[in-house]
Amino acid sequence: MELRLANHKLSEYAARVEEMAIIQERNRMARDYMTAWGIT
Repeated sequence: MELRLANHKLSEYAARVEEMAIIQERNRMARDYMTAWGIT
């Protein structure tokens, strides 16, 4: 039972990490776009 709970928590954590990585990449791309076009 403890192993299932730990596995579930780990899966949730991995999903959050993935979501945060996607958001960070979107933000980086937006900054690059704004820099390239001289938008401040």
